[in-house]
Amino acid sequence: MVQPKLSEQTAAGLRKLIVERQLKPGDRFFSENILADMFNVGRSTIREAVKILAAENVVEIFHGKGTFICRRTGINSDPLGLYFANQNRLLFNLLETRLIVEPHIAFLAAERATNDDITRLERVVRVYDEPFEDREARFAALDVDFHTILADCTKNDVLHRFVPSICDAIWKGRDETAENRASHERAVVCHRRIFEAIRDRAPDNAREEMIIHIKQTAQDISAGVFSELDLFVA
Repeated sequence: MVQPKLSEQTAAGLRKLIVERQLKPGDRFFSENILADMFNVGRSTIREAVKILAAENVVEIFHGKGTFICRRTGINSDPLGLYFANQNRLLFNLLETRLIVEPHIAFLAAERATNDDITRLERVVRVYDEPFEDREARFAALDVDFHTILADCTKNDVLHRFVPSICDAIWKGRDETAENRASHERAVVCHRRIFEAIRDRAPDNAREEMIIHIKQTAQDISAGVFSELDLFVA
């Protein structure tokens, strides 16, 4: 059996170190000198090991500033390989996946959200009422924030890491409705109702409001997609 290269063994050690030290997204990683002493290897080996982690989206290297833990640690921009999926059915498949997963995320969020989580959600909902220039782009970013915080509320790390795929559906939907101001306003209303259900600790209501939200999004994007999803839920 071929032994892993020293740089690969060191990279495995660095991953373990990140977990053991409970480093969070945005935290500065240890310097090359410190890591070389910790693992008793040369700086060149550390440099190669860090490059491996950077390729895995575990750390991000900023020349002149240092190395930091990535915001979505270990999750690349296309974790499910959606680029290679059937593009003709991708939008429907993404919306269908949201319909399977997100109502249950909302249900768990209503059960498990902490007071801090609810405050974070409320901040996003309040920002919708603030004036800003590029409303469409700002709305899309807030949309992603809202659904990401919902996944955080479940305290389920797998669901939290699945969110980027859900966000793909959100951004895809935005491409289809970018000029539809009414669609954005309807989504804002849905987000407020979902938030209120979570704030009121009403899991069943949160789940139903999420179903309404996703089906409304599908309807705004394509009536045909909405019809298929409606049959799916029935």
